[in-house]
Amino acid sequence: MRPKAIGNFAGAHHFALNSPYMYDITTNHYHMRADTLQPMVPFVIEGAEFDSSERAPPPRCHPGTRQDIMGAILAWRNNNSRAKRLLWLNGPAGIGKSAIIQTLAEAEAEAVSAGTGKLGATLFISRSNERNESNRVLATIAYQLAVKDPTYRAYITERMTADPRILGKSMTEQFKLLIAQPFGELALQPPADEDHAWSIYLDGLDECNNEDAQCRLVELIGAFVLQYPEAPLVWIIASRPEKHLQDLFAREDIVPSFHQVTIPVNSDEACRDVERYLRTEFTKIKDKHPYLIPATCQWPTETQFLTLGCAASGLFIFASTVVRFVDTNPAPQINPMTQLKLVLALIK
Repeated sequence: MRPKAIGNFAGAHHFALNSPYMYDITTNHYHMRADTLQPMVPFVIEGAEFDSSERAPPPRCHPGTRQDIMGAILAWRNNNSRAKRLLWLNGPAGIGKSAIIQTLAEAEAEAVSAGTGKLGATLFISRSNERNESNRVLATIAYQLAVKDPTYRAYITERMTADPRILGKSMTEQFKLLIAQPFGELALQPPADEDHAWSIYLDGLDECNNEDAQCRLVELIGAFVLQYPEAPLVWIIASRPEKHLQDLFAREDIVPSFHQVTIPVNSDEACRDVERYLRTEFTKIKDKHPYLIPATCQWPTETQFLTLGCAASGLFIFASTVVRFVDTNPAPQINPMTQLKLVLALIK
């Protein structure tokens, strides 16, 4: 008895294939890559990643600025024997927190391309852009990790197959299923290198749409890093030092879990950095409008720079706003020199 034919061409005869390309799409590996993450997409905060087109152009640190702050964060991040795996970067509005996180994330992405660095997830929360749904924060982080790590992707496949509704559960339950179980209890590890930890950058915690959720997220992360100090995740969270967050990070059960980096207002470094930024940007404006600002003209004057620097008090948001206002499209009665005079008059 002839055995039963199997395969795509079972029983076929009298035909030919000329230079065919054959693909096997029946394996579990294929289905994992093609189908697993699609159910997560509706639960992900769109446009929140560091390289999203919705944030283009993102805020970045001006070259040569914020060296002390970023150096302190990198020293902590690159220390494989660090005692704490959560860092809280805090400072007032307009001090440049988002630019610092963006610059660090971009640098780590470049390191990944070079074979080093472990950029796991980036999340830039924004109330004004409606990217602030607290119940989607953990799903967004998990999605990005699953894209990068096949081991974690396989775990997510199994969990969502068993319960497709896990992303609709409470933040506490989501953290347990998406973070604590895989990276804590099961000790999943990313591909080995000098540092097995994924970096998770979360900017704008204070802009989440629920203060209780902000606090709960920090509580969950704090408890996790204390319970599983060897887990392959390091967390960098940036926010304003709002009262409820200051009270939270001052709690006895939270203090042992995190390292703090504060961006001071009107510090020597911040003032120097703002001055460097202003001088560079005003030089660009002058070069862009040679017919309005003669090359022989010293503009702005040192006195004007001093006035702008004192008014900025180390706040990049002030300096960048001034630059945008001054660098306007020329009109009959409007040019950069006129715009700067208006700014200086307002300051006085």
